[in-house]
Order: sequence, then structure tokens, then C-alpha cells
Amino acid sequence: MEQTPHELAEVYQIPDVRYTAILFPGIVKNDPQKALSMLNGEKSVAGMVYGGTKSLPLKFRPKDKLSHATFGDIKSSSGLLLRIRRKRDRTNKTFEVKKIEAIGKVVNEIRFEGMCDFQQLQPSNPQGEALGKIKEEAPKIQDEFSNERINLPPLIFCRYDSPQEYYFRANPASTKITEETEEGTVIKRKLKRPTPQQVRASIINFNAEIVPTSAMDEVPEEVHQEEFVKKLKSMFEQRPIWSRMAIQHHLQSKSDAYLLKTRLPIVAYFFNNGPWRLLWIRHGLDPRSNSSFGPYQMLHFRVQQEYKDIIKEKRKQRGFSTASEDFGGANALRRQPKRRIGHINDLSSTIEENDLDENDAKHAFTFDSLPTQTQTFYQLCDINMQSVKDIVDCVKDEIEVQIQDKSGRLHSRVISVKSDTCTEKSGWYTKEALEQVRLYMKNQVDSWLQDIDSYQEVNEDETEETQLGGDHH
Repeated sequence: MEQTPHELAEVYQIPDVRYTAILFPGIVKNDPQKALSMLNGEKSVAGMVYGGTKSLPLKFRPKDKLSHATFGDIKSSSGLLLRIRRKRDRTNKTFEVKKIEAIGKVVNEIRFEGMCDFQQLQPSNPQGEALGKIKEEAPKIQDEFSNERINLPPLIFCRYDSPQEYYFRANPASTKITEETEEGTVIKRKLKRPTPQQVRASIINFNAEIVPTSAMDEVPEEVHQEEFVKKLKSMFEQRPIWSRMAIQHHLQSKSDAYLLKTRLPIVAYFFNNGPWRLLWIRHGLDPRSNSSFGPYQMLHFRVQQEYKDIIKEKRKQRGFSTASEDFGGANALRRQPKRRIGHINDLSSTIEENDLDENDAKHAFTFDSLPTQTQTFYQLCDINMQSVKDIVDCVKDEIEVQIQDKSGRLHSRVISVKSDTCTEKSGWYTKEALEQVRLYMKNQVDSWLQDIDSYQEVNEDETEETQLGGDHH
């Protein structure tokens, strides 16, 4: 069947003229100047188009100073402006298109998508006229309308320009209570008592000139007399700088872990950067003032990537899981657990259920066994290696180390251990000394892993001998 060819559409030439369309929230009929006055004139529109202002106000009653405006935003568009000429047939009430002409491109649109707030009309009497000049003629208004009530509506009724969803939820500061009365069971709502404000932690930058000498907020005297606070003060007298995990390990009860969060800021502060970052420091003590506080610095240590699977298996053997990482993982030095079960009192019972062995909790901040994380943080004084202690205690001002070049050959080099000034990167030690500490720790991890492999091989040999002996009998 032979198809009839379609006629080609007419080609229109689009002029390179750019327009901005205003989607006016009203009907403009025979008076565009009135609509323009509601937009505060051509100057206001031009400022919106050419980037001078961020929003275009529209007042439905431009002469009324108490008229609340709605605001329009400009958005990009890709439209065409057409001029269509048509002829109307009054008999059939139809239209016939005579000519279509492209005028230009519509590249922007100003849309009024915000809410048109409540509008209050002022009465057309002398009182209404006086309201427009209230700032200038306030005494005159008081004398002239002293016997009449003057309503002064607010300049804005709603705090939000865009509509918000409201789910009719109950007041979160209230709780339901059930009461038995003579008429029966009655459910009422009772406002919760405001919880006492938690003492804010004092956090400073490493470059701060002075250190906090007391807590940021005022602490009641009865709080200072608590046994728990006295114990914390005693611990910071014995050792001026602690990690949170080290403090938790020395607590008598692990249920005090939540209480620790609210009481630590009373006795200590911490840096948010530098060599003592994330460590709690006794109020009034500046570790940057004396090199004797160098052993309390924080050291970031990473286990080699090829040992990642072995470390993961080791964590499983020790029983560490997501619920117990706060007492055995490196992240415990950074934050408290964010989980909540039921209400706040359940936290202590949750800790007791996930109770770990005391030695396992100590491994989280003491380098004396294979780490349970690929990235860990240790204080230098908690690294139990004699070679590291010699560097930390500055037994020698200079030490000889072996440095491997790109070709794999080892070269001897003498490096300084102690730094003359306290720096943000390495504190009271040189960068080379801390790198040597990490090298010693890496070699120790390799040694521990070799011991594990040899132990597994011995166990496998013993298992094979037992099985052979059983078959022989």
C-alpha cells in the first residue's frame, strides 16, 4: 500500500531576544501598569532580573503600608514567546488562527510559590488613615481617638514563606498519665520536668594562648562534693592527661560510663587538634608549657593493609562486636555510644550485659597485644615496649636508626629525639622520632602475627597426631 507523504511543517525564525516571564498571581486585565505597581515598579523588577535582589515582593494593596507581601523567586526556563493573531467567529463562537510569530526566548521565570499570607483590610475612616502615619503622629492619634479602640495588626502573620507539613503531633515536652477518678479512667497530659543543663565541655584550639581553668558553666557545690567527681579529681592529680577509655578502665563500675560523660567537663578540658587531641587534660594545666607532658601525647597507628583480615578474625576471637566496640575499639576514644534502648537508665544494664574481660578492655588503649582495629590511637606512655620507652623518656638526645631507600637498601642515620619547641604536628618530639616509634610498633605486630601462625601450626600437628593415634587403636 502506497503511503501518502506528509507535508513539512512551516519553519519559523526565532529572534535572539531574551525575555523574563513573570507568573503573576492574579488576572491582569487592560491595566499592566497597575500590576507593575504591585511589584514596586520597573526598578524592582529590573533588580530581580539582573541579579541585584534575591526576591521580588508583591503587594496586593501597594498603597497600604500594613499589606503583607508575598515573594517571588527567579528560576531558569526554556520557553518561547509567541504572538498569535486570530479571528473570532461570533456566530459559532470559535476562533481561527491567522498568524503565528515567534517574538523571542523566555530564559527566566519569576514564580510566586510562597504562601499569600493573611490580609487585613483597614477601615476607610480617619482612624485607618491615621494608622498609616502612626510613627509620625502617635500623640495626635492618642488625643483624637482616645475613646476608640485602635487595632494594630502585626506586620507579618506567618514565620514561614513556604508551606510546611503539620502532622498534629503531641507536645514532645509532655507525657500521658492515667488517673482513676470517680467518673472512670481519665487520660491526661503532664509536662515533663526540665532536665538540668549538662555542663559543656571546654574545647580549645592548639594555638589558643590560654587554657581553661574551670568548667564553662556554673556547677553546683553539691556536684563537686559527689564521690564520683572527687575520684575523677584524684585520678587527674595522679595523672594529668587521660583518654576516655583509660578512665573507663579504672572505674569500679562500668555503669558509671554514662555518668562520666556529664562529669568529665567539670574537671578537665581537651584540644580539638594537635598532639593531645581528644585527650582530657586537667583544668589549668598547659601541656605545651613543659616537655615533661610529652609522654602523654596521642599517636595514630595504622596496621598494614595485608593484615586487615587477620585483625578482623582476632576481633571475633576476643568477642568484640558492634555492641561492644565502645569498650574495645579505637572509636571509643572519640565518642560515646549513640545507641539508646528504652530510656536512659537502660544504658547501664546494656553495658553490664556486654561486659568484657578487664584485660580485653585494657587492650583498647594499651599497646601490649595485637590491636583489634586497623587504625588505633595510643598515648605514648601506654605503649609497653622498651625501645619505645627509651625514645619517649628521651634517654638519649640522639639515636641511630636504619632508613630504607627506594632501592631497598638500609642506611644508618642519626636523628634527634626531642624537639626544642612544641609543634602542632609532633608535639615535644621530632617527626623522625615518632616515625621510628611507629616502625618499632609495626615490627612488634609482625612478631605477634608470626607467633600466632606458629601456634596454629603446632595445634594442627597435634590434631593430626591425635587422629592418627585414634585410627591405630
